[in-house]
Amino acid sequence: MTHSFALITLIAFGSVLFSVNANAEGSFIKDTLGATGSLRAAYFSEDRRFTQDKHFGVGSAWLTLRPEEVLGTKFYFDGYIQGEDLTRSTSHVSTVREVYADRSFGDFDLRVGRQIIVWGRADKVNPTDNLSVRDFRRLMTDDEDQRNGVFATQLTWNLGEERIKAIWLPEWRSPKFPFPAVAPGFNFVYVDPKTPIQQYALKWDHTGSGGLDASVSYYHGYSKIPDLSPKVTASGVDLELIFPLIQTIGFDAAWTMDRYGLRVESAYTLTPDSRGRNVLAQNPFLFTVFGIERSFTDQFSINLQYLNRYVQGFTDLSQINDPTTRVLALQSAITSQQLVGMNHGVSIRPSAKFMNETLESEVAWIHWVTTGDHLVRPKVTYALNDSWKLITGIEWYSGPTLSFFGRIRSTSTGFFEARFGF
Repeated sequence: MTHSFALITLIAFGSVLFSVNANAEGSFIKDTLGATGSLRAAYFSEDRRFTQDKHFGVGSAWLTLRPEEVLGTKFYFDGYIQGEDLTRSTSHVSTVREVYADRSFGDFDLRVGRQIIVWGRADKVNPTDNLSVRDFRRLMTDDEDQRNGVFATQLTWNLGEERIKAIWLPEWRSPKFPFPAVAPGFNFVYVDPKTPIQQYALKWDHTGSGGLDASVSYYHGYSKIPDLSPKVTASGVDLELIFPLIQTIGFDAAWTMDRYGLRVESAYTLTPDSRGRNVLAQNPFLFTVFGIERSFTDQFSINLQYLNRYVQGFTDLSQINDPTTRVLALQSAITSQQLVGMNHGVSIRPSAKFMNETLESEVAWIHWVTTGDHLVRPKVTYALNDSWKLITGIEWYSGPTLSFFGRIRSTSTGFFEARFGF
């Protein structure tokens, strides 16, 4: 038995005992610690690391704690441990996604600690979402579980229907991407920013009567999308992933009336390479999403969105004479989605519930028209009872090799998961 499997088994066994004890009235675990969580056993046909292996057994244990208040202060913890190739590997990953304290002082709310902050009102595709971090390599059936929090101090001033937020983010956690090999001897290396202490964000948010919600935001910090910087070493070439300091001004709004919902979200990002002189760095860009949602019944709805990415000072990288520079520039542009000066796209997500809402299904489809790549992700979730849930689906990437989704098409996978919640 591998060490990772033994560790996960031990945590799973302890978690089952946790859940059994929590059923007792007045239990310390249930009432004082507020412990909840889940044990998950999953299968993925492919991984997200471009290995030659197939068929991956995944096991994980998740734990959330919401302890009782202490002197008016609330606490929260969320983390997991996961092994992604239990039949072949001893490796595992453990992550504290969030751990923070909450306290209110009159009209002010203060939250300090590692936290997941998600911005944007568009469906799934959010141009203003600069504060959260994702590990896109993790094998998880819920893409939101790929998010990780960063340490932040968040102060909210509540003014009736308005809220003003000021956020300081002194911690940096690198997002992780599935990168295919460029050529023998070339290795991707993540380089953390040296001064994350200078990161901050501001937001005015309105939630009120009439069905209209809106916000205006500003972010000054490091991009979650890296630039490339080659560095020659004794063993080859390190492709350093450098996260540039950016400024983003964003706006979003959502309006509902009867069974219709309208959404708009847009963000302009200013990057260090404002004139597009460095072909390995991303240019300033404007990313906009317009959406409409229609609920036909309480069990069936469709969300349709138009996507647009405009790159300021775009340069046609295919015209670069040096072949090595051209290859690296194209790889960088794929990651930042700056292969073309203007990219039009569409996303559609129909969702339905059946059998007294115990069976849920959705199909998420994103298609970039100009670059010709797309993602299709049908997923079905069935709740056997209050504790057991079954999840199955497909994640299918397609398109030209030189495109955002086309580059990772070999990681397309089918998946199945059995989840026990306690």
